[in-house]
Amino acid sequence: MKSIQSQLLTGLLVGQSVLWILAAVGVWYSVRARLYAEFDNELRFTTAALRFHIRSRSLDEQIERRWPEFLAKGSGWYFQSWNSDGSVRVRSANLSNESLPVLQKTDRGYPPIADYPIEDFRGPGGQALRGVSVENRLTSPRFLDRDRSRYATTLVVAHSREALDRKLAWLGVAVGLACLLAAGATTLLVRISVRRSLRPLNEMGEKAASIDVSNLSTRFNPDGLPSELQPISSQLNDLMNRIEDGIGRERRFSSDLEHELRTPLAELKAIADLLVRWPEESGEKRHKEILGIVTQMEGIMESLLMLSRWESDADSAVTEEFEVGSVIDSCWRKWTKKAGEKQIKSEVEISSGTLLETDPALFQLILNNLISNAVEYTPEGGSILIESESVESPFTITNSVNGLKQEDVKHLTERFWRHDESRTGVQHSGLGLSVASTCAKRIQFELKAELDEAEKLLRVHLQSTDPGL
Repeated sequence: MKSIQSQLLTGLLVGQSVLWILAAVGVWYSVRARLYAEFDNELRFTTAALRFHIRSRSLDEQIERRWPEFLAKGSGWYFQSWNSDGSVRVRSANLSNESLPVLQKTDRGYPPIADYPIEDFRGPGGQALRGVSVENRLTSPRFLDRDRSRYATTLVVAHSREALDRKLAWLGVAVGLACLLAAGATTLLVRISVRRSLRPLNEMGEKAASIDVSNLSTRFNPDGLPSELQPISSQLNDLMNRIEDGIGRERRFSSDLEHELRTPLAELKAIADLLVRWPEESGEKRHKEILGIVTQMEGIMESLLMLSRWESDADSAVTEEFEVGSVIDSCWRKWTKKAGEKQIKSEVEISSGTLLETDPALFQLILNNLISNAVEYTPEGGSILIESESVESPFTITNSVNGLKQEDVKHLTERFWRHDESRTGVQHSGLGLSVASTCAKRIQFELKAELDEAEKLLRVHLQSTDPGL
């Protein structure tokens, strides 16, 4: 598995090493060029001065006075001159009976001193030398009628390169050691810098690794993090919110299911036990009780699954334009018989021609739950008023209530919340308003409940939260 730290260290150290090597090579070649330039300039100027004295009768005196290095053995300076016929004309005293070789690059004119050709060669005893070869010709007018090539001489001036080579070798060692020290220091600094820079990332990884189901509330604090990690921290927090919400829904679903199915299952078990012990008790009444319990359990399951699906955004709403009044009328007709059995006084006030663009299936589901809840909980002889005012408030239902208090209103849309007076009825699961509230949020609406304790009336508004309406 690749490590960011190892990749950064490898890339930075290789890059730095290449830069240090290039810098060292550049320094060495720069100093080498400077030393060679100084060496060659001295050699050229010495050659230029000596070539004009090479025919002088006072050459020995000039050498002794101006160039004593040509006399001392081991000085590293040598010169030798040849006549045009190849015979030796004169040589430096420190050559003794040895000779310098005739160089290939011999200048036969009188160019600028800086253009004198330089050549490396091996001298006496295999000594590494660097020299200049020039040709002297007669230029006096009294020799114009003669063959001047017969009087031409060749001069070679050489200087030992060994001291220069040693100096360059030591320079190479010094530059190499400096490069190694710099590379070592750079390696240390890069490792420290990379580790310090990656410490927040490592801490974030360790914190993420410590998260499990028992501590899903853990969040990453973006304060103090590098700017590159702050978006990651925010995204991880968003992810943790979604994970916590998802697991919370699953836990809530399991808890709700356990809570709500315990009673009907116990009742179903009691009836089954009764029928096993006393088979003669089996009859239509018992069968209807079993059917009612199973129907209740089925309704609870469907409601819980619907809530879980809509809360997790598993399905998307389908937008369609429809007439609000016709949907309200269709939903209310399903409950007129039940309302009549309870002698509920009903009144429906619908504005005709109101068009709404949203998901018709969800809208109808919301109305069914609100109307069924009102019919179920309205006491006998009570009243129900259904209104539709506008697109922003397409549905309001008001019904009579008994015993409901102001502090109870905020719990109306909570799962399985039921007022004490209705808690004993097995047909009420307490999910109707919760389902309606969840579906309303999906289509950008909300439920708002108001209680008039004096009149004992509960009013539930379906209001839009879409600013575009």
